[in-house]
Amino acid sequence: MAVLEYDRVEGWEPLFDAWMAEIAPADVLQETASPQEYIEDAGALFLDGIGKDELTEFLGEKLAPHSLQVFHGTRVSDATLSAIRREGLKPLSLAGRRATLVAELQDHPRWRECEPRLDAALHRFGPGWERGGAGKREDDAVHACLSRNGLVKGCNHYLTHGAEVDNHIVREVFGDDSGLDLLAAKRKPYLISFALNFAAAEAAANPHGLRYEGLPFVTQKFLNAWAFRLGNRQWQPAGARISDALMVSGGVAPDRLTIEPLTDADLQR
Repeated sequence: MAVLEYDRVEGWEPLFDAWMAEIAPADVLQETASPQEYIEDAGALFLDGIGKDELTEFLGEKLAPHSLQVFHGTRVSDATLSAIRREGLKPLSLAGRRATLVAELQDHPRWRECEPRLDAALHRFGPGWERGGAGKREDDAVHACLSRNGLVKGCNHYLTHGAEVDNHIVREVFGDDSGLDLLAAKRKPYLISFALNFAAAEAAANPHGLRYEGLPFVTQKFLNAWAFRLGNRQWQPAGARISDALMVSGGVAPDRLTIEPLTDADLQR
């Protein structure tokens, strides 16, 4: 079965066209094809015409055999990249990042003065997050984005400097942004993609089990895009640069990963 990628509409739109022709009366298709100002309005119009329960079951069955390609952006050292190739993507562990951060930050002119703050920063953003008011970073998950273009051209700070928590740690250690250039200079950007079956993708998109008024989250995103294009043929999902993220529990094995080197020029918006 197909691996669907949100940005590559040519790969999944024909499937949706055929599926919707099975379930939607002609008048619903015609009404949905009227140009809408907002993408969500197009999806809601079609959903109202079919009914939430019926469409949820129908699309759930249609999408179940397929997979979804998702994207993880990172900026890492050569040594860290080798570890990813060898061990796959693993959930964040700040204790395991200490040696890497020392190697990257030791050229800072104030490193000797500020180095003693590193362990406290690692604790605050790691196991001591609750008391330190830092937000939980070690969440036993690998984070990925639904849209390749949304990650590369939109929320690309993961690619320009690396893990968001590293930025916070560097600011904590030096008291300013002066160490961020070292993170950028000693790392290279990579786009790492992998496929999830649709059930796993929906679980990753809604890790806390929240209830939505519409369809399951990923399914709704595809429905909105398909419905909006009925009346706006020039619109492309890739151009929307959506930043919707997924939390994939546990790690991702190395044989599932496609690793694409990027350049800083690729990250220009």
